[in-house]
Order: sequence, then C-alpha cells, then structure tokens
Amino acid sequence: MKVYGVQLAIGLLVLMFATGCSKGKDEKVVNVENGGLRPTDVKVTTVDVKDIKDIYTVPGVAEAWEMVSVPSETPGPVSWIGKAEGDNVKAGEAILKINTESLTATLNNATVQLEASRKNFNRMENLYKQEAISKKSFEDTQDAMAISQVNYDLALEQFNKAVIKSPITGVVDDVLPKKGEYVSPGNIVAKVVDRRKIKIYVEVPEKDAQFLKIGQEVDVYPADITEIPQKIKGKINFISVNSNPKTLTYKARIDLENQTVITPGRIVRVD
Repeated sequence: MKVYGVQLAIGLLVLMFATGCSKGKDEKVVNVENGGLRPTDVKVTTVDVKDIKDIYTVPGVAEAWEMVSVPSETPGPVSWIGKAEGDNVKAGEAILKINTESLTATLNNATVQLEASRKNFNRMENLYKQEAISKKSFEDTQDAMAISQVNYDLALEQFNKAVIKSPITGVVDDVLPKKGEYVSPGNIVAKVVDRRKIKIYVEVPEKDAQFLKIGQEVDVYPADITEIPQKIKGKINFISVNSNPKTLTYKARIDLENQTVITPGRIVRVD
C-alpha cells in the first residue's frame, strides 16, 4: 500500500510537468478572473519643443503722467480768470491774475529810485575821475545804485508772479478761487493734468517678475468691463530692482500713449 501511494504521487507530478511543457513559446496565460487581456489602441505622436504662454493678470490704477498743483506766489484778490475747468492749456500760458494795483505802485517806485541812483552814480563817477570827490563817496554811490537795482528786480518779479501760469501742457482740472477772492502766497489756485500719457503701477509676484522685461508689451483694459474688453497696448518701462519685503512683489510701471480709453483714476487690469 505504501509503495502504491508513492507511485501515484510520482505519476501526478509527471503529468503536471508534461502539461506545463506542452504550451508554445508565444502562448500567453489568460487571467480569466480579471476579464482577460483586451487589445489597446495606440497612436504615435512626434514630440516637439514648443513655447507655452502663461498670462498673469494684475490690477492697477491709471494715473496721469503729470499732475501739478499751481500755487499763488503773490498775495491779493483774483482780478482775472482766463481758463476754466476742462480747458486745454500750454506750458507758460496764463490761468489767472492777481490784482496788480499795489504791485504796480511798488514797481513804479522801484523804477524811479533805480533811475535816480543811476544818474547819481554817473555824476559821482565823473567827479571821482576828476578827483573832485573821495573814493569813499564814490563807493557809497555805487552801493546805493546796487541796492536800488535789487529792489527793482524784486518788485518786477512780484509783479510778474501776479500772472499765474501753467508750468506744464495739459488740461485744467480745477480752478479753486473765484474772481475777487483773496489768495495768500502758497495757496493752491489751480490744478493741471497732463493726460497725454498714462502710467500704471502694478505689483507682480516674485515668481512671475523674472519673466518681465523693459520694453515688453502688455494688454491693458478697464476692470469694469461688461462685454469683450477693448484692450490697449502698453509698454513696461520700469521694473523695481528690490522686492517689497512684506508682499514679496516687484513694482512695474506700464506706460500708455496716444489713447483715450484709459483715463486717470480708472481701475484697470493688466495682462
């Protein structure tokens, strides 16, 4: 019985080995429990190197290229207003005038004194050349004429300052005093805005700032758009060297020229 059991075991092993070896080289074992092997569609594509455009949008506020608050340097009541709000003005063009009655009187008095000093100086100079007067008398006359010249220059300067002119070319944004109103030196009497060129400052994250370049073009459009925005081409003309330590952002300035869509004070988005 023992010998029969051993022979039976050997016979089973030989049968299993023969069955396993009977499979062909290219035959695959199918896993029936997992549903078997299924064919897969394969598409071959050539891999090329291409640029990827990453657009980052940041908000900003449009500013006028230059905005000047024009002060009065002469005290007195306003006698004439030549420019109203919204009027165009050129650099050096008059906006308003201060009453010049007292200034005119001061200038006339300084003019008379200067002419008298010059005549006296010429007379004393001739006498000094003839050795008819001392050097001290001649020098005193010379000093008196110099003082008269200074007084005249100051009076003329104050008289000219009574005409308040625009220091830049632009648009009159505000005229503060009314005609007849008294203004003191230092009072702001007008504001002029140069809106021919617009500047926009934006804060760019550190990871994106490395891709910015001076002269690079960007798209600018109003932030309050309801339809497809009208984009304006702007140009980066400034990038800060150091980042803001609190926000880790870099400041960049975008300039816009010869356009009317983006006005000063408007909130915009920059791509």
